[in-house]
Amino acid sequence: HALLVENSVQAMRCLQANVETLGVQTETGLIKDDVLKVLRRPPQQPYNLVFMDPPYRKNLADPTLRLLSTRHWLAPGAFVTAEIEKDARLTLPPEWTLEAERLFGQTRICIWTLP
Repeated sequence: HALLVENSVQAMRCLQANVETLGVQTETGLIKDDVLKVLRRPPQQPYNLVFMDPPYRKNLADPTLRLLSTRHWLAPGAFVTAEIEKDARLTLPPEWTLEAERLFGQTRICIWTLP
C-alpha cells in the first residue's frame, strides 16, 4: 500500500492521473492536505518506506521527520528518504542510522534506516 500526501491541487491532479494510468487505485491512498496535519493523526498501518520532498525554505523537514517517528508511522527496519535543501537543520532520533547522503548543488538527499 502506498499513501501519497500532497497539498498542491495541481500536483494532486498529476498524482491522481498517474495512479489511474498505472491502474493501482486499490493499492494507493491519496490525501490532499498539509502533511503535518496528516502525520499528527495515527496511521492505519506503519510504513516500511517513506519518500519525502518538502518545499525548500519552509522548515518542514525536521517536524515531518519528528512526526513520522513519534506518531508511529514507521515500521521497524523502515527506510526514510528525504530530498531537502543542503543546509536544512535536522534533529533525528539517535537510533536512526544514516545510510547515504549526497549533495547536488543546493539539494541534499538522505537515506536513513530505523532499528
